[in-house]
This record gives sequence, structure tokens and C-alpha cells, in this order.
Amino acid sequence: MKLKAITIIDIVVTLAISSFIVMIAMLVYLIVTSQFADYKRLNDELKDVYHLTFVLNKDFLESPAVNYNSENKTITLDSAKSHKYIIGQENIVRIMDEEVDTFRIKCENIECNFNGDIINAGMVDECIFEFSLMKYHKRLSFYLSKFYSADILIEQENLDNLRPVTNN
Repeated sequence: MKLKAITIIDIVVTLAISSFIVMIAMLVYLIVTSQFADYKRLNDELKDVYHLTFVLNKDFLESPAVNYNSENKTITLDSAKSHKYIIGQENIVRIMDEEVDTFRIKCENIECNFNGDIINAGMVDECIFEFSLMKYHKRLSFYLSKFYSADILIEQENLDNLRPVTNN
């Protein structure tokens, strides 16, 4: 009488097949976790961009006047609360009274205009930001505009008339 038993060849074939299945499962796991990590990094950058654009838009609308200084790359908002944006190389810092927010966004370019003219310092009625998403080498543009009341524009014009004219 012959007994049925498992041979060493059966065990080796079974181990080979199961190790192949485990290897494929590990490869799929590594690819999926890598994709989720990339998605999370992109999502974090986009979250910073959306939050920055939201607070910039809100601050622009609520403040009576917006001033820009290209020398030290700052945007100052005249309002009851002291608002200031400092545009750095790798981030943008928002200072509001005692509160400080840092946005990990690279601002490639900022252009501020008043009445259609590009300005280096003074009151602005529109700003165009170009953001760069560092991880994905994508650029996003954001446009802000400010509408002033007539009394603020008249006051600004009177201040401009009081400044001495310099001849080069």
C-alpha cells in the first residue's frame, strides 16, 4: 500500500508561487504608498495656496487702502488691525497684530499697479501674483483688485500733489 505524502518538490513549488505573490503585493503596496505621498505633498501645497489667496482677497476687500513696497517686498494694508505681507524667497509671511502665518509658497513674480501703471512703492489697486508649486514645477497666477472710494482717491491725489517733484 502506497501512502500519499507531500514531497519536497511540492513544498518548493508552493513556496515559489507564494513568494511570487507576496513580491507582487509588496510592489503594489510600495507604488500605492508612493502615489499617496505625492498626492499629500501636492495637496499640502495647494492648501497653502488656497488659504493664502483666501486671506489676501479678504484682507484686500476689508482694508481701506493697500500699499506695496518693492524694495523690501511688503504689502501693507491700512485697517483697524495691522496687516502686513512679507514676500520672501521660499515663503510668504502674513503678520496681523500678534498673529503670524507662514505660507510655504514660492512667489515667482509680483506686479502691483495703480490706475494701470506699474508701481514700486505706494498705493495699489491691483496685484498679480505668480506662485510656483515647488514639488511639481507648476505655476499658478492669482489676481487681486481693490476698488477705492472717491474720498480715498482724492486724499491720495492731494498727497501726490504735496510731494516735491525731483528732476533727474
